[in-house]
Amino acid sequence: MDKKAKIIFAGDYFPGWQSSMNLRERLSYLTKSSYLSYSDRVQMINKISNIKNKLLMPYYSFNAKVNAQSPLHHLQGFLKTYDLKCINLETSLSNIGNPLPEKHYNLRCEPFYIDGLLSSHINFVVLANNHILDYGEKSVEETIKLLKKYNINYSGIKSNNQSNDQEAIIEIINGIKIGFLSYVDPAIIDPCPELYFNNNIYPYKLNSEQIIADIKRAKQTKEIANVIVNVHWGNEWSHMENKQQTDLAHKMIDSGATAVIGHHPHVIQGIEKYNNGVIAYSLGNLFMYLSDISAIRCKKSFLLEIELSDQGVEFYDIHPISHNSSGQPYLDNCINIPDLDLGNNNNQTYNDSFFFSKVEFANIYFLKGNQSFNGEWNHNFKVDRIIYNSAWRKDSAYVACGKEFSGKFLRPSAVCYSGEFNEISINFQNIKLSDKLNLYFGYPDWFDYTDYSPVEINIKLGNQTIFHDNITNSELNFIKIDAVVNENYITVTLKRNESNFICLFGIEKL
Repeated sequence: MDKKAKIIFAGDYFPGWQSSMNLRERLSYLTKSSYLSYSDRVQMINKISNIKNKLLMPYYSFNAKVNAQSPLHHLQGFLKTYDLKCINLETSLSNIGNPLPEKHYNLRCEPFYIDGLLSSHINFVVLANNHILDYGEKSVEETIKLLKKYNINYSGIKSNNQSNDQEAIIEIINGIKIGFLSYVDPAIIDPCPELYFNNNIYPYKLNSEQIIADIKRAKQTKEIANVIVNVHWGNEWSHMENKQQTDLAHKMIDSGATAVIGHHPHVIQGIEKYNNGVIAYSLGNLFMYLSDISAIRCKKSFLLEIELSDQGVEFYDIHPISHNSSGQPYLDNCINIPDLDLGNNNNQTYNDSFFFSKVEFANIYFLKGNQSFNGEWNHNFKVDRIIYNSAWRKDSAYVACGKEFSGKFLRPSAVCYSGEFNEISINFQNIKLSDKLNLYFGYPDWFDYTDYSPVEINIKLGNQTIFHDNITNSELNFIKIDAVVNENYITVTLKRNESNFICLFGIEKL
């Protein structure tokens, strides 16, 4: 029987904001079941946060304290079955350092949060991200010391006295030699990358030429059969993997990488079988406390399972996860997995795909009574913290184009928000008479303020009405159209007597 290495990959992990412990909580922590020794717990409590850190992010501290040692409780049995469990550690585990004043969000966790990694059998972490240095290099050094003490391997950190060449971190599983490389895109470090890269210790930078050289060197000089590349990249909060990601990921696989594992957007992006490799553009969040709209979009994610032999990928699979009210993930069939497959042309994110090309050249109008207004085209449009590929906007109203959830579906979609208007009309041009189409409607289930009052939908082929009904639920409603009429355009009108409605619309070729 051929030997194989079973690896599970997960996304961003941040077990809680810097929290403080009162006397009762300290005693509870000392006496509770833990993977840390009693003396280690005493030592960590003695180093507990100062008053400045006690006041940091109080809204999150309760959840952080309650779940500090069991953030992955519901996945422990599942994770235990894999040889290697690899996550992106989106924080330092430290009491040392001061927050960088220029950054908007500074993340750090008490050292005792390593208990959550140990109890969940995590044995490999990625440190090349945009938060590892939020409290300075001493904080990173303490984190590395802690990881080494408890035999958790790590990848992605360099010091000034090292070359820019990254040497792969080697794991040998069942005789199979696997090398890990990890990088962070400097463009995502706000507000200025030099804060990170002027330290004595910092993450390896995402650089195309350097990555290709590192992969080839690992394959040739270290004779590593499988090279896994972790990359912290992409547009935050966007389900759209951008063209820079796809181009570079393809180059990495072409250069000999077995798999490319992405994180940072906090939401899932597409997964692709490319040549002999696997690319996961973003695994979303494994565990992270978030509030408002962002938390809702992050509740659906997945773990990526890959089985490796000396010949490369033998098998891979996706395990969808949801998050409960405490942020803890659990296995759940919450995602329509084919929607993630970039091998399906309908799921391609480039503007020449069917859906995006049709929406891009559509005429979009916002109506109020007898008045009609053209939508103005915007690129990389933001709603709250959510980035869309493109949008048509008039005042507060918009039709934003990207990938969206409705129920368990993640589809290329247009989110239509009427603002002060009560009607949105989308006119699709140049629909071929031979096209068989699938139209779908629903409500985006991440939106906090969705009003599920009926939205009237009217679909016309030319001047012929072929569908007229109301949508009232969050699951997608599908309508198949055989466009065998003497017209080549479709008009979709969304209407409600009141303003400020939101719904989701998409169209795909069957």
